Amino acid sequence: MPLVVYKASAGSGKTYTLTRDFILLALAGYENDAWKRILAVTFTNKAAAEMKERVIQKLSELSKGGDPELITWYARQTAMKEEEIQKKSAGILTRILHNYGSFSVLTIDSFLQRIFRSFLFELDVNYNYDLILDHETLIEETARAFIFGMQKNTGAFRELMKYLDYSIMKEEKFNIQADVVDIGRELTREELYRFLPELMDFLNTPEKAERVIGEILDTFSEYRRWVETRMKDCLELIKKYGLQEGDFDQKARGVYKDVIKICSDGFRFSISEYMKKSRKSGKYHHNDSSHSEVIIKHLAPVFDEIVDRYEKENARMSGLELVYRNLHVMNLMKYLEEKRRELLMENGFFFLGDIPRVLKSVIEQGGAGMVYEKSGNRFDHIFIDEFQDTSRLQWDNFAPLFENLLAQGLQCSVVGDVKQAIYRWRNGDWSILATGIKKAFPQYIREENLDTNRRSLPVIVDFNNRFFETATELLASAPAPAGLPEIADLYDGFFQKPWKKEEGNEGYVRAEAVYADNADGYRDYIASVLPGLITKLWEDGCRDIAILLRSNKSISQVLEALIASNPAYPVVTEKSFRLETYFVIRFITAMLKALAYFDDKTCTANACWSYFEAIGKFREPEKEFRFHDSITLEEFFNSRGYNADAFVIAGDTYTMTCAVAETFGISTHRDWQPFLSAFLDAVHQFQSSQPGTVQDFLKWYDVHRDDLQVQLENMSDAVKIMTIHKSKGLQFNTVILPYAGWPFRTGESNPLWFHSDDPLLREIPAVRIPCTQESGESIFSEEYRKEIYKSDVDNLNMLYVAMTRAEKQMYLFYSATRPKEENKPAKADAKKAAVKITGTSKLIHETLRNMQPEAEDTGTGMVFNFGKPSRAEIPVERENKHYRMNKGCYVASPELVISVDRKQEIFSESGSKIRHGVLLHYLLEKVKTKDDFEKALSESLHNKEIDLSSAELLKKTFDKLMTDSRFSEWFSGHYSVYNEHTLLSGNDMYRPDRIMVSKNTAIVADYKTGETEAEKYMPQLRKYMKTLRETGFGSVSGYIVRLDQAEIIEVT
Repeated sequence: MPLVVYKASAGSGKTYTLTRDFILLALAGYENDAWKRILAVTFTNKAAAEMKERVIQKLSELSKGGDPELITWYARQTAMKEEEIQKKSAGILTRILHNYGSFSVLTIDSFLQRIFRSFLFELDVNYNYDLILDHETLIEETARAFIFGMQKNTGAFRELMKYLDYSIMKEEKFNIQADVVDIGRELTREELYRFLPELMDFLNTPEKAERVIGEILDTFSEYRRWVETRMKDCLELIKKYGLQEGDFDQKARGVYKDVIKICSDGFRFSISEYMKKSRKSGKYHHNDSSHSEVIIKHLAPVFDEIVDRYEKENARMSGLELVYRNLHVMNLMKYLEEKRRELLMENGFFFLGDIPRVLKSVIEQGGAGMVYEKSGNRFDHIFIDEFQDTSRLQWDNFAPLFENLLAQGLQCSVVGDVKQAIYRWRNGDWSILATGIKKAFPQYIREENLDTNRRSLPVIVDFNNRFFETATELLASAPAPAGLPEIADLYDGFFQKPWKKEEGNEGYVRAEAVYADNADGYRDYIASVLPGLITKLWEDGCRDIAILLRSNKSISQVLEALIASNPAYPVVTEKSFRLETYFVIRFITAMLKALAYFDDKTCTANACWSYFEAIGKFREPEKEFRFHDSITLEEFFNSRGYNADAFVIAGDTYTMTCAVAETFGISTHRDWQPFLSAFLDAVHQFQSSQPGTVQDFLKWYDVHRDDLQVQLENMSDAVKIMTIHKSKGLQFNTVILPYAGWPFRTGESNPLWFHSDDPLLREIPAVRIPCTQESGESIFSEEYRKEIYKSDVDNLNMLYVAMTRAEKQMYLFYSATRPKEENKPAKADAKKAAVKITGTSKLIHETLRNMQPEAEDTGTGMVFNFGKPSRAEIPVERENKHYRMNKGCYVASPELVISVDRKQEIFSESGSKIRHGVLLHYLLEKVKTKDDFEKALSESLHNKEIDLSSAELLKKTFDKLMTDSRFSEWFSGHYSVYNEHTLLSGNDMYRPDRIMVSKNTAIVADYKTGETEAEKYMPQLRKYMKTLRETGFGSVSGYIVRLDQAEIIEVT
């Protein structure tokens, strides 16, 4: 059987295909329980769960005779009757559900861990090891231990001093710990990882390392001294004969400039193209010079010698010097790696990223058969999803298993798309899918192109087909580096056929080139037009809108522009529900820190301030924040009526968090419960994965705080703002790319690691050089070109992923230069050699102009339209059968469940009024003045607590109440307002909805809804009034406000 390579372009149904093939093999091997011997590998837990769900759902559907088209297909493939397929599907489903542990749909990490655990004895790894999943925490701890555990006059100390001396010499800013962490991060990169054992051996063999390093230094130093001497000789001759720049060819731009520059720059040896041309022509003097004979006789021979040696040797000498300049970093990494291993060993940890490398060495020694049989995993078929993101080490672990199975005539499959490879920074290697797998198994390969797009409407599919056909031609002006496929080959077979249809709507694409003088002007333009565009889409019924951005930095800019427009739609970002953004979570972490570092006055002061910021200023608005460094934590909170003994306790992090939440009423506050629950989940995650104190948790939290969020299951009816990376695998009704233009190269590339065959370098297992133009002009130009080429592919792929998320509409914005009349588009021939593409803005613009759509010059830019926009039917709000409210969020507690039997009573016409009143009551809890109401209304819209129609009704009711002079006075700002404030009277405790105080006057109001007569509530209001009089207020009045009827009733 073959090795099937599915080339799955965006929206082509790859999960469906994998599910179909999994069930086909299970049906064919029904009697032998073939499903148990199928391994399906994905890259995320979410993808694994989705595939399991899809297999189970499809088996259930087939068992009931559903999907007759697929049943017919199975019948053709297996020669089974349709009734037999239904029966066997039911049988497979039952067997999977009864033996779920044998259902092997796993992440690649989970599978490799399973194999690894079977070799713990041979690898001398403690069976009870704790697996470290997060490399960032490990590197942080390694850097901290390395720096603070360093002793003077050690090798590590000397290498660190060399690094600092070099940074100072280069006049670079440095932060020791941050720099060491950055260097340590390279230890997790596979480019280095595969060389690491040999490199460690080399660096730990001083006699060999010092000899090689000495030879490198001697070689390029001799060259440097030779050039310096020759150039200084030339400068002396220039001075001796009184020569000026005008005496030389090209005057100030040519030979004279090179001599002066090289002699004054501390030897930065680089000669200009002008000097090379002078050497070629044999003329270094200017035609008008009166000293031409002097230059010809005395200087020209030296210049010839310098240029000749430069062209022969400079690339190599530059490369040697680059390697030498990075040796101190390589030595630092040696000590960091030793410290990393030491930390893992001491704590009984094993790092997840080490497992593929360890398994590779085991496989090389014992063979794949021994490895996988020993682990108890005997698979007949393997599927790998998202194969373009497989790393080289991961593939090295799977390739022998593929070889074993294919040799036995068993089928394996991989599904991937090079065009969607955007995770190279996570060690993904798209070249394996592009060429590597074909080279490894040429006799077994069978490629299948999934060429039907089931996601997008026809206009979008056609637009992307035409766009990327032209774009790949534009980028193909130079051949690919040796060993890498051409971009046209990577995108071969990308044309898709549309499948999705919608009556009266073929889809729509709008691309706008914005004429902007600079980046600030472009941002201002986007900020001015984006809110209006989204409002128009929302009013037209579009609810599922995604704004996709290249980087996180742009999210805040877009969010700020939308919020400033007071949107009538909810806006969700990747960080909207980040725990750290909420005052109450900051208070909890500050309290944990103050309790963990009890004698640290800074921590105590921060906890007290965080209390005031999150809780105190709402519960005690009349009190100012005051703190003296002599006060203790207990004294501060005892003075505010809290029992400090309740939270000043010894215990684990979870217990202490619960105590703080209970003491300060955080657990009972409705708005805070989701975030407290998510924070406790994070605490539980930490305590489950690694033992540690509160201090350890706080260190872990500092590293992970940006990733900890409240998880949302459904955000379809909202405007989502996210990065393109996060959008991969998702689809949206409408996609907006406000910053579709970005540069291909930003100067932030990672250093390059590779083995060099240079005679002086071949003994070093791997060399490290920066990915800069300087490297491109050295003997490492081919490695540099490969990295630049891969970066260009990354950027094209990023654009492809972004432009294939839309189902119905797509809007692109990019910056462009205002065209001159003679500025015509580059012709689509000769590989677009006339076009220099340096970023996606230029790529999009030239591509669109070559596609020649109708264009409209708006004065501020140019607009290209494809298809026609259409209105969507505004969705009706869905009603849930049950409405649940938890009393608490971190302990087991009963739930309040609205019975389905009472649905008619609650959701009748009168019930609708009650709901309206409840919503208004909820809003008024947050409101002190009239202006606050507008803010509360916008916030509830943003959080999807209410819809637009409800918001309009609430606003009308509030405005109607404001026509009553008493109500408007209450919200004028004249009074000090206490919403939901507790009143104590002896042993009784009351909680009126609103208390308003001004000097000796107090007003109390309660909001009511429903049909109950107001008289029923009078006694309750009179108790409130009596309590206020007992506190000393001379004038006290009370009111019942019927929110559903917009009526105010005074209590007498």
